Amino acid sequence: MLTSTIVDLQLWFASQLDGASFNVAEEGHPWTNVSWYQHSHKSSLFNSETNSGQFMFITLLGAHSFLQSQSPDPNDIWVVFVDVDAAPNQDWGAMESIVVVPAEFLKGLSGEGDTGTGPTSLFPWWLPDQLRWKGELAWFLGIALGLPPQPPGNTNDLMSEGFLYYPDTALNDDHKTLLNDHDMIAMSYRAVTYARTYSFPGFGSSLENGSFESGLNPWVFTTDGSGTAFVDYLGHLSPNSLIITMNDDDSNTQLSQNDIELKPDTEYFLSFAAYSEKGRDLNVSLASDSSPSNNYGITLSQTRFDLKPYWDVYLLRFTTQGFDLPVEDGKLLFRMVNSDIDNDRRFYLDEIMLTEIVRGDYVSMAHPEFPPRNLKASLLSNTEVRLSWDPGQTNSYGPILTLAYFIHRNGEYIGVTTTNSFEDKTVLAGSYYDYEVRTVNRAGLELIDPAEVSVFTLPPGNRLMNGGFEEGGIYWGLAKDKIVEPGYIGDKSASICLRGTGSETLLYQNSFDLYLGVYYRLSFHARSSLGDDIRVLVHEGLPEMPVELTTEWQYYDYLFSKPENSPVTWNSHLLIRVGQDPRPWQCYEFDDIILEPVIVPEDEPLDPPTSLSSSMGSESLVCLTWKAPANNPGGVEYIVYRDETEIGRTVSKKYIDHGLDLSQLYEYTVVATDPFGRISQASTVHQVATPDSPIDGVNLVQNGGFEGGMFPWKSEALRAYAAALDPVEGLSCGRIHFPIVPKKASFWQSRVVLEHETQYHLSFFARSNRAKNDEMILDVTAPAGSFVGIPYGPYSFGIDEHSIDVSTDWQAYFISFDTPSSFFGGESTTLSFSFEELSGLLGSYSLDQVFLVRDGEIENHAWAP
Repeated sequence: MLTSTIVDLQLWFASQLDGASFNVAEEGHPWTNVSWYQHSHKSSLFNSETNSGQFMFITLLGAHSFLQSQSPDPNDIWVVFVDVDAAPNQDWGAMESIVVVPAEFLKGLSGEGDTGTGPTSLFPWWLPDQLRWKGELAWFLGIALGLPPQPPGNTNDLMSEGFLYYPDTALNDDHKTLLNDHDMIAMSYRAVTYARTYSFPGFGSSLENGSFESGLNPWVFTTDGSGTAFVDYLGHLSPNSLIITMNDDDSNTQLSQNDIELKPDTEYFLSFAAYSEKGRDLNVSLASDSSPSNNYGITLSQTRFDLKPYWDVYLLRFTTQGFDLPVEDGKLLFRMVNSDIDNDRRFYLDEIMLTEIVRGDYVSMAHPEFPPRNLKASLLSNTEVRLSWDPGQTNSYGPILTLAYFIHRNGEYIGVTTTNSFEDKTVLAGSYYDYEVRTVNRAGLELIDPAEVSVFTLPPGNRLMNGGFEEGGIYWGLAKDKIVEPGYIGDKSASICLRGTGSETLLYQNSFDLYLGVYYRLSFHARSSLGDDIRVLVHEGLPEMPVELTTEWQYYDYLFSKPENSPVTWNSHLLIRVGQDPRPWQCYEFDDIILEPVIVPEDEPLDPPTSLSSSMGSESLVCLTWKAPANNPGGVEYIVYRDETEIGRTVSKKYIDHGLDLSQLYEYTVVATDPFGRISQASTVHQVATPDSPIDGVNLVQNGGFEGGMFPWKSEALRAYAAALDPVEGLSCGRIHFPIVPKKASFWQSRVVLEHETQYHLSFFARSNRAKNDEMILDVTAPAGSFVGIPYGPYSFGIDEHSIDVSTDWQAYFISFDTPSSFFGGESTTLSFSFEELSGLLGSYSLDQVFLVRDGEIENHAWAP
């Protein structure tokens, strides 16, 4: 309100005077900028004064006293904005839109003396000339500039008495003439600006002229080179600063102040604003001004500040030493360090304060800071903690006098910061810490009311022992015959082979701890010879989860947390349940089982998926694949977009899109989301072009859509037929029915011609009419034969007992495989869908759009836009 009023007045004068306006204080004045001071105080006068006028005036005098704004210069006009709540059960108190100007400071800039006269109707009961409403600020400014009052009733004139309709007023021609001749009216007027914080040079400091508003004195500059020191109008928060130039690499360049009064064994903080255009170092010492000197708490060899190439505030907290009684011979010395080979290097210094630390509460009238709010602790790693908070002030103007924040850990001071965050990189993994953040202001008051937070640093590494089985079956209760070579990650892995009869086998490990409020990720690699399911659980952590294995090694991860209100689990256990359901003989393999704590990301964005690519399975089906975000925490879900429209979500790094039209160019992107609510940027765009027409001969499977009946498909122990019941595409699909429970059944097509050492893609749609029909096994085999008179049996030619799960809804499947190197051709391979014993249960499977294509074959016929 105050700032906008003064700025508006400047602009209003400029609009009336063809671009000219009144100026603010001359360069070098410590109060050029509009600043804010705010505190919470319950004054005894608040309830005892009989009216709001008295109370506001007394509050005003207290504010001016605190701000040191009693200026002897008659040309100074001080404007104070007062916002005071009304006392309980009273209607008076300052209103939040009042600007109060004491008449004793409204001295005419033209030297006319006290001009504190004007409307009196607002405060007839108490010194009416000493309080003015906001709307009258322009009226008083006009008087200070020498404009004569106008008769009552001229409400469109700036200087009319009575109620002022500012800004809907105007200057008359006589007023414009007077103002244009005034020394304080100019075309190049200095504009009012905001101050970032409230600054009162030297307040509470043991130093003199710390902001160089009075020039260099009493600071002493020395150099054995050719450097210089001078004061210029390039201050940090106040107008002035000291600029030191260095022209010799080896020069001993120093700035010092002597005769500093210090108390013994007392905590102080040194603060200063500084920067160097080339980021040079700065050493500081505090010692006696004698020879030999006596260290008073800061030594040159132990205190070095690495200056940034922009303004920043640097702080040092220390305890005086080396004397038992108060001294007056302290010497603060800054030594500029420079190894740059270039000449004319500059250091900028401002707002140097050396202040005794005093502890008090936040209701002190003289020191109105509040403790920080919303203090949070987050983990950057097992040995790094980040603290963050909001400033203590709750009003819209933010903290006013706060200089810095002192950080305490387990009762000990560990650091200081001028920002709203702090990183502690000296903690140990697996430990509890209690932090306090205390506000310290420019007067040296450290609040005894801190913000507090506790944090547990994560224990290091894998909570499980021997997760890669490199030490055999130890810690897992596995016999030697359950450890096989080679492993998927290392040299060994665990293998459990069994014939399911309804019982189960457990892979487990006990005796690890889970801590409250910590996220954990369970990850492992696994496969099954028939792609059967397993179940995993972590006691008092991860509930039992089904895991759908495949016949190929796959990576699985699960993210879970210990709630903050749950107790620490000192003896948890991991269970992997194998073979719960009746199944044929098969083997389950596991490797690289890891249970590790996960850092909860705070400000770090989730990286986008990478390496988005595609493979066409038919003219209308494409399989997209990608890599996980680089900072994947586990539990990531992916959103797939086609032409900027969401088409599906998946937790795998693969998505099959079908039903594409011919002669089209599609654009795909993938976005990642994680359990912490982060959403990544989209991946790079990947384009897919479909052919302009169906491609003859590209499908190596004959009659894959069953439009020609069942030929050349064959079956064993099954009743197979073409059905017109809800096909995926076309008029029919393949139906495979189990009239009885068979011991072994299969459905195949032979004489499929494949080349060796070539990649192929098999895609198809499948479903079952019963939820129990959840397994289908795929094989691509070469026929039996003989070589130099030695017979051999059928062998795998790319797919070996690959298991898929089938549901009651149509699902698309896409399987890539490489044919082996062979002396024998693949002119007569067999593609088979088989069903092991007990898998049919009198149900049926449906197949449709079976496509087998060589990698890149569809893309070679893609439509070019």
